[in-house]
Amino acid sequence: MNKNRNIDEFFEGSLSVEEAKDFVRWLSSEEGKEELSAAIDEQWLKKTKEDVYPEWDTERLLEQTKKARKGEVFKVVRTSSKRKIPLSGSVNHGVGVLGSRMLRVAIGLVLILGLGYLLMVNTEEEKSFDVNAAPQIVSRSNAAGIKTKLSLPDGSVVYLNSESEVRYPKDFKSDRTITLKGEGYFKVKEDSLHPFSVKSRQFTTVALGTAFNVKAFDEEAVEVTLVSGKVEVSTSEASQSIRLFPGEAASLRKGGKELLKYKSDVAFVTQWMEGVLEFRKTDFKSIFRQLERWYGVDIQVKGQMTNAKGSGKFRDGESLDNVLEVLSYSELFDYKINKDKVTVIFK
Repeated sequence: MNKNRNIDEFFEGSLSVEEAKDFVRWLSSEEGKEELSAAIDEQWLKKTKEDVYPEWDTERLLEQTKKARKGEVFKVVRTSSKRKIPLSGSVNHGVGVLGSRMLRVAIGLVLILGLGYLLMVNTEEEKSFDVNAAPQIVSRSNAAGIKTKLSLPDGSVVYLNSESEVRYPKDFKSDRTITLKGEGYFKVKEDSLHPFSVKSRQFTTVALGTAFNVKAFDEEAVEVTLVSGKVEVSTSEASQSIRLFPGEAASLRKGGKELLKYKSDVAFVTQWMEGVLEFRKTDFKSIFRQLERWYGVDIQVKGQMTNAKGSGKFRDGESLDNVLEVLSYSELFDYKINKDKVTVIFK
Protein backbone atom coordinates (compact mmCIF):
# COMPACT_ATOMS: atom_id res chain seq x y z
CA MET A 1 0.00 0.00 0.00
CA ASN A 2 1.31 3.44 -0.91
CA LYS A 3 1.17 5.35 2.37
CA ASN A 4 2.34 8.60 0.79
CA ARG A 5 -0.61 8.45 -1.55
CA ASN A 6 -2.90 7.75 1.41
CA ILE A 7 -1.57 10.82 3.22
CA ASP A 8 -2.40 12.95 0.19
CA GLU A 9 -5.83 11.36 -0.19
CA PHE A 10 -6.53 11.84 3.51
CA PHE A 11 -5.90 15.58 3.37
CA GLU A 12 -7.67 15.86 0.02
CA GLY A 13 -10.76 14.22 1.51
CA SER A 14 -10.95 11.34 -0.98
CA LEU A 15 -10.86 8.46 1.54
CA SER A 16 -13.98 6.58 2.55
CA VAL A 17 -15.08 6.45 6.20
CA GLU A 18 -13.47 3.08 6.85
CA GLU A 19 -10.32 3.98 4.90
CA ALA A 20 -9.96 7.19 6.90
CA LYS A 21 -10.39 5.34 10.19
CA ASP A 22 -7.80 2.77 9.18
CA PHE A 23 -5.45 5.56 8.12
CA VAL A 24 -5.78 7.39 11.46
CA ARG A 25 -5.08 4.13 13.31
CA TRP A 26 -1.99 3.62 11.16
CA LEU A 27 -0.80 7.14 12.00
CA SER A 28 -0.65 6.20 15.68
CA SER A 29 1.91 3.47 14.91
CA GLU A 30 5.67 4.08 14.83
CA GLU A 31 5.73 3.46 11.10
CA GLY A 32 2.92 5.95 10.58
CA LYS A 33 4.64 8.64 12.61
CA GLU A 34 7.86 8.25 10.62
CA GLU A 35 6.04 8.24 7.29
CA LEU A 36 4.03 11.33 8.23
CA SER A 37 7.15 13.19 9.42
CA ALA A 38 8.94 12.42 6.16
CA ALA A 39 5.93 13.46 4.10
CA ILE A 40 5.60 16.75 5.99
CA ASP A 41 9.30 17.53 5.42
CA GLU A 42 8.92 16.76 1.73
CA GLN A 43 5.82 18.92 1.42
CA TRP A 44 7.41 21.74 3.38
CA LEU A 45 10.45 21.86 1.09
CA LYS A 46 8.15 21.88 -1.89
CA LYS A 47 5.90 24.59 -0.52
CA THR A 48 8.74 26.85 0.64
CA LYS A 49 10.01 26.95 -2.91
CA GLU A 50 6.56 28.16 -3.94
CA ASP A 51 6.65 30.70 -1.10
CA VAL A 52 3.32 29.33 0.28
CA TYR A 53 2.12 26.61 2.62
CA PRO A 54 -1.35 25.17 3.09
CA GLU A 55 -3.51 26.21 6.02
CA TRP A 56 -5.65 23.35 7.39
CA ASP A 57 -9.14 24.21 8.64
CA THR A 58 -9.72 22.31 11.94
CA GLU A 59 -13.29 23.58 12.30
CA ARG A 60 -14.27 22.05 8.98
CA LEU A 61 -12.32 18.92 9.91
CA LEU A 62 -14.55 18.40 12.94
CA GLU A 63 -17.65 19.16 10.90
CA GLN A 64 -16.66 16.59 8.29
CA THR A 65 -15.81 14.09 11.00
CA LYS A 66 -19.33 14.49 12.39
CA LYS A 67 -20.66 13.65 8.94
CA ALA A 68 -18.72 10.41 9.07
CA ARG A 69 -21.16 9.23 11.75
CA LYS A 70 -23.90 9.41 9.14
CA GLY A 71 -21.95 7.29 6.69
CA GLU A 72 -20.78 10.17 4.52
CA VAL A 73 -17.27 10.34 3.10
CA PHE A 74 -14.70 11.39 5.70
CA LYS A 75 -13.07 14.60 4.50
CA VAL A 76 -10.27 16.68 5.89
CA VAL A 77 -10.62 19.88 3.92
CA ARG A 78 -8.07 22.53 3.08
CA THR A 79 -8.90 26.21 2.83
CA SER A 80 -8.50 27.82 -0.55
CA SER A 81 -6.54 30.74 0.90
CA LYS A 82 -2.76 30.61 1.00
CA ARG A 83 -0.61 32.43 3.51
CA LYS A 84 2.51 34.11 2.19
CA ILE A 85 5.70 33.62 4.20
CA PRO A 86 8.43 36.11 3.37
CA LEU A 87 11.72 34.43 2.73
CA SER A 88 14.76 36.68 2.29
CA GLY A 89 18.41 36.45 3.11
CA SER A 90 19.42 34.91 6.41
CA VAL A 91 15.88 35.21 7.70
CA ASN A 92 14.76 32.58 5.23
CA HIS A 93 16.34 29.70 7.12
CA GLY A 94 15.00 30.80 10.52
CA VAL A 95 11.50 31.32 9.27
CA GLY A 96 11.64 28.04 7.38
CA VAL A 97 12.59 26.08 10.47
CA LEU A 98 10.05 27.85 12.64
CA GLY A 99 7.37 27.50 10.01
CA SER A 100 8.13 23.83 9.59
CA ARG A 101 7.74 23.26 13.29
CA MET A 102 4.53 25.26 13.40
CA LEU A 103 3.16 23.36 10.42
CA ARG A 104 3.98 20.01 12.07
CA VAL A 105 2.29 21.11 15.28
CA ALA A 106 -0.76 22.37 13.40
CA ILE A 107 -1.13 19.18 11.39
CA GLY A 108 -0.47 17.10 14.49
CA LEU A 109 -3.25 18.96 16.29
CA VAL A 110 -5.60 18.38 13.38
CA LEU A 111 -4.85 14.66 13.45
CA ILE A 112 -5.21 14.46 17.21
CA LEU A 113 -8.53 16.28 17.05
CA GLY A 114 -9.67 14.02 14.25
CA LEU A 115 -8.58 10.85 16.04
CA GLY A 116 -10.05 12.02 19.35
CA TYR A 117 -13.36 12.82 17.72
CA LEU A 118 -13.41 9.49 15.91
CA LEU A 119 -12.88 7.69 19.20
CA MET A 120 -15.61 9.76 20.80
CA VAL A 121 -17.95 8.99 17.93
CA ASN A 122 -17.24 5.28 18.24
CA THR A 123 -17.87 5.40 21.99
CA GLU A 124 -21.13 7.29 21.57
CA GLU A 125 -22.27 4.89 18.87
CA GLU A 126 -21.49 1.92 21.11
CA LYS A 127 -23.40 3.49 23.99
CA SER A 128 -26.30 4.24 21.68
CA PHE A 129 -26.26 0.64 20.50
CA ASP A 130 -26.24 -0.62 24.07
CA VAL A 131 -29.23 1.54 24.94
CA ASN A 132 -31.26 0.39 21.97
CA ALA A 133 -30.19 -3.25 22.13
CA ALA A 134 -32.43 -5.89 23.66
CA PRO A 135 -31.92 -6.24 27.42
CA GLN A 136 -29.62 -8.98 28.67
CA ILE A 137 -31.59 -12.01 29.81
CA VAL A 138 -30.75 -14.39 32.66
CA SER A 139 -32.04 -17.96 32.34
CA ARG A 140 -32.34 -20.61 35.08
CA SER A 141 -33.73 -24.06 34.40
CA ASN A 142 -34.10 -27.50 35.97
CA ALA A 143 -33.86 -30.86 34.28
CA ALA A 144 -36.31 -33.64 35.10
CA GLY A 145 -35.88 -34.87 38.66
CA ILE A 146 -34.36 -31.59 39.89
CA LYS A 147 -35.98 -28.88 42.06
CA THR A 148 -34.18 -25.70 43.12
CA LYS A 149 -34.59 -22.53 45.18
CA LEU A 150 -33.49 -19.34 43.43
CA SER A 151 -32.83 -15.92 44.93
CA LEU A 152 -33.65 -13.05 42.58
CA PRO A 153 -31.71 -9.74 42.46
CA ASP A 154 -34.58 -7.83 44.14
CA GLY A 155 -34.67 -10.17 47.15
CA SER A 156 -37.62 -12.24 45.91
CA VAL A 157 -37.39 -16.04 45.92
CA VAL A 158 -38.46 -18.64 43.35
CA TYR A 159 -38.89 -22.34 44.07
CA LEU A 160 -38.51 -23.92 40.65
CA ASN A 161 -39.98 -27.35 39.93
CA SER A 162 -38.56 -30.08 37.69
CA GLU A 163 -38.50 -29.48 33.93
CA SER A 164 -39.10 -25.78 34.54
CA GLU A 165 -37.38 -22.57 33.49
CA VAL A 166 -37.44 -18.89 34.44
CA ARG A 167 -36.04 -16.04 32.36
CA TYR A 168 -35.69 -12.45 33.56
CA PRO A 169 -33.75 -9.29 32.60
CA LYS A 170 -30.32 -8.79 34.15
CA ASP A 171 -31.49 -5.38 35.34
CA PHE A 172 -34.24 -7.08 37.32
CA LYS A 173 -34.59 -4.47 40.08
CA SER A 174 -36.02 -1.93 37.62
CA ASP A 175 -37.92 -4.40 35.46
CA ARG A 176 -39.35 -7.20 37.61
CA THR A 177 -40.70 -9.30 34.75
CA ILE A 178 -40.24 -13.07 34.68
CA THR A 179 -41.12 -15.59 31.99
CA LEU A 180 -41.95 -19.03 33.35
CA LYS A 181 -42.13 -22.41 31.69
CA GLY A 182 -43.23 -25.26 33.91
CA GLU A 183 -44.02 -24.59 37.56
CA GLY A 184 -42.72 -22.12 40.11
CA TYR A 185 -43.63 -20.81 43.54
CA PHE A 186 -42.90 -17.11 44.02
CA LYS A 187 -42.28 -15.25 47.27
CA VAL A 188 -42.25 -11.63 46.16
CA LYS A 189 -40.46 -8.83 47.97
CA GLU A 190 -42.72 -5.83 48.23
CA ASP A 191 -41.89 -2.86 46.01
CA SER A 192 -44.80 -0.57 45.22
CA LEU A 193 -42.82 1.25 42.51
CA HIS A 194 -41.92 -1.91 40.60
CA PRO A 195 -44.73 -4.47 40.19
CA PHE A 196 -43.65 -8.10 39.98
CA SER A 197 -44.92 -9.74 36.80
CA VAL A 198 -44.86 -13.43 35.81
CA LYS A 199 -45.64 -14.37 32.20
CA SER A 200 -46.54 -18.02 31.62
CA ARG A 201 -47.77 -18.83 28.15
CA GLN A 202 -50.91 -16.72 27.67
CA PHE A 203 -51.13 -15.76 31.38
CA THR A 204 -49.73 -12.67 33.08
CA THR A 205 -49.75 -12.47 36.89
CA VAL A 206 -48.93 -9.12 38.52
CA ALA A 207 -48.15 -8.67 42.22
CA LEU A 208 -46.60 -6.07 44.52
CA GLY A 209 -45.63 -8.20 47.51
CA THR A 210 -47.11 -11.65 47.83
CA ALA A 211 -46.65 -15.42 47.48
CA PHE A 212 -48.23 -17.46 44.70
CA ASN A 213 -47.81 -20.60 42.62
CA VAL A 214 -47.90 -20.71 38.83
CA LYS A 215 -48.25 -23.99 36.98
CA ALA A 216 -47.75 -23.74 33.23
CA PHE A 217 -46.45 -27.00 31.81
CA ASP A 218 -46.95 -27.65 28.11
CA GLU A 219 -50.15 -29.52 27.23
CA GLU A 220 -51.64 -28.67 30.63
CA ALA A 221 -53.96 -25.88 31.71
CA VAL A 222 -52.19 -22.85 33.18
CA GLU A 223 -53.16 -22.31 36.83
CA VAL A 224 -52.30 -19.48 39.23
CA THR A 225 -52.85 -20.11 42.96
CA LEU A 226 -52.52 -17.29 45.51
CA VAL A 227 -51.06 -18.10 48.93
CA SER A 228 -50.84 -14.60 50.43
CA GLY A 229 -51.30 -10.98 49.39
CA LYS A 230 -53.11 -10.02 46.21
CA VAL A 231 -52.44 -10.57 42.52
CA GLU A 232 -54.10 -9.64 39.28
CA VAL A 233 -54.29 -12.25 36.56
CA SER A 234 -54.86 -11.52 32.88
CA THR A 235 -54.51 -13.49 29.68
CA SER A 236 -54.06 -12.73 26.02
CA GLU A 237 -56.83 -15.24 25.23
CA ALA A 238 -59.55 -13.59 27.35
CA SER A 239 -60.50 -9.93 27.44
CA GLN A 240 -61.00 -9.65 31.20
CA SER A 241 -58.63 -9.71 34.16
CA ILE A 242 -59.41 -10.94 37.66
CA ARG A 243 -58.01 -10.23 41.13
CA LEU A 244 -57.21 -13.14 43.40
CA PHE A 245 -57.23 -13.28 47.19
CA PRO A 246 -55.47 -15.86 49.37
CA GLY A 247 -56.81 -19.38 48.86
CA GLU A 248 -58.11 -18.61 45.35
CA ALA A 249 -56.90 -19.83 41.97
CA ALA A 250 -57.46 -18.89 38.34
CA SER A 251 -57.32 -20.80 35.10
CA LEU A 252 -58.85 -20.67 31.64
CA ARG A 253 -62.15 -22.37 30.94
CA LYS A 254 -61.86 -25.15 28.36
CA GLY A 255 -61.66 -23.43 24.98
CA GLY A 256 -59.49 -20.63 26.35
CA LYS A 257 -61.93 -17.73 26.13
CA GLU A 258 -62.88 -17.12 29.75
CA LEU A 259 -60.95 -16.82 33.00
CA LEU A 260 -62.27 -18.84 35.92
CA LYS A 261 -61.75 -18.05 39.62
CA TYR A 262 -62.29 -20.69 42.30
CA LYS A 263 -61.27 -21.85 45.77
CA SER A 264 -58.08 -23.86 45.93
CA ASP A 265 -56.39 -26.26 48.33
CA VAL A 266 -53.19 -24.24 48.72
CA ALA A 267 -51.40 -26.92 50.76
CA PHE A 268 -52.06 -29.53 48.08
CA VAL A 269 -50.97 -27.25 45.24
CA THR A 270 -47.71 -26.15 46.88
CA GLN A 271 -46.56 -29.33 48.64
CA TRP A 272 -44.22 -30.18 45.77
CA MET A 273 -41.81 -27.66 47.33
CA GLU A 274 -41.61 -29.89 50.42
CA GLY A 275 -40.85 -32.96 48.32
CA VAL A 276 -44.36 -34.38 48.35
CA LEU A 277 -45.97 -35.88 45.25
CA GLU A 278 -49.67 -36.61 45.65
CA PHE A 279 -52.31 -37.90 43.26
CA ARG A 280 -56.02 -37.53 44.00
CA LYS A 281 -58.07 -39.53 41.53
CA THR A 282 -55.77 -38.42 38.76
CA ASP A 283 -55.89 -39.87 35.24
CA PHE A 284 -52.91 -42.06 34.43
CA LYS A 285 -51.74 -39.97 31.51
CA SER A 286 -51.19 -37.06 33.93
CA ILE A 287 -49.68 -39.39 36.56
CA PHE A 288 -47.07 -40.75 34.16
CA ARG A 289 -46.18 -37.25 32.94
CA GLN A 290 -45.61 -36.08 36.52
CA LEU A 291 -43.53 -39.16 37.30
CA GLU A 292 -41.35 -38.42 34.29
CA ARG A 293 -40.66 -34.93 35.62
CA TRP A 294 -40.23 -36.07 39.23
CA TYR A 295 -37.83 -38.96 38.57
CA GLY A 296 -36.22 -37.85 35.32
CA VAL A 297 -37.29 -40.90 33.34
CA ASP A 298 -39.01 -41.65 30.06
CA ILE A 299 -42.21 -43.69 30.36
CA GLN A 300 -43.53 -45.61 27.35
CA VAL A 301 -47.08 -46.93 27.57
CA LYS A 302 -48.22 -50.04 25.75
CA GLY A 303 -51.76 -51.33 25.54
CA GLN A 304 -55.01 -49.44 25.98
CA MET A 305 -55.09 -47.02 28.88
CA THR A 306 -58.52 -47.01 30.54
CA ASN A 307 -60.34 -44.07 32.12
CA ALA A 308 -59.55 -45.29 35.64
CA LYS A 309 -57.94 -42.86 38.10
CA GLY A 310 -55.02 -43.30 40.45
CA SER A 311 -54.39 -42.02 43.97
CA GLY A 312 -51.37 -42.01 46.30
CA LYS A 313 -49.04 -39.80 48.31
CA PHE A 314 -45.27 -40.12 48.06
CA ARG A 315 -42.23 -38.27 49.38
CA ASP A 316 -38.75 -37.58 48.08
CA GLY A 317 -36.62 -40.69 48.44
CA GLU A 318 -39.44 -43.05 47.56
CA SER A 319 -38.24 -45.31 44.77
CA LEU A 320 -40.01 -45.25 41.43
CA ASP A 321 -40.42 -49.00 41.73
CA ASN A 322 -42.45 -48.58 44.95
CA VAL A 323 -44.55 -45.79 43.46
CA LEU A 324 -45.48 -47.84 40.39
CA GLU A 325 -46.15 -50.87 42.60
CA VAL A 326 -48.68 -48.87 44.66
CA LEU A 327 -50.34 -47.34 41.63
CA SER A 328 -50.65 -50.66 39.82
CA TYR A 329 -53.12 -51.86 42.52
CA SER A 330 -55.75 -49.42 41.29
CA GLU A 331 -55.26 -50.32 37.65
CA LEU A 332 -54.17 -53.56 36.06
CA PHE A 333 -50.82 -52.88 34.46
CA ASP A 334 -47.31 -54.28 34.59
CA TYR A 335 -44.11 -52.30 34.30
CA LYS A 336 -40.42 -52.71 33.59
CA ILE A 337 -37.66 -50.31 34.68
CA ASN A 338 -34.38 -50.19 32.77
CA LYS A 339 -32.34 -47.29 34.15
CA ASP A 340 -34.14 -44.15 32.92
CA LYS A 341 -36.43 -46.09 30.55
CA VAL A 342 -39.74 -47.33 31.90
CA THR A 343 -42.28 -49.43 30.05
CA VAL A 344 -45.85 -49.68 31.35
CA ILE A 345 -48.05 -52.44 29.87
CA PHE A 346 -51.80 -52.19 30.37
CA LYS A 347 -53.66 -55.49 30.30
